[in-house]
Amino acid sequence: MSDTLERVKKVLQEGFEVDPAKVTPESTLASLGLDSLDTVEVVMQCEDEFGIEIDQESNPSTVGEFVTVIDNRVVHDPHPLVRPARHRAPRVSGRHGLDR
Repeated sequence: MSDTLERVKKVLQEGFEVDPAKVTPESTLASLGLDSLDTVEVVMQCEDEFGIEIDQESNPSTVGEFVTVIDNRVVHDPHPLVRPARHRAPRVSGRHGLDR
């Protein structure tokens, strides 16, 4: 779980400016300052990072549960998806780029 946790921390730090020192397996995404839209973006970025699709029904409540979902998906699919990265507009400052 350690390598997966470190990669999830990297996604959170780079995409959402979350301090990796605050990310523990017990952390919820909400406790890290992320809302439901951010959570959807985290899932999409982790899908790209790990080359998998995360079941929308899994609905993990903590970072540790999220890591477990990723680990289980990678283990159950020894040939992860090979697909082009999703095109995303560059992230702008502020929540969801709405600061003006």
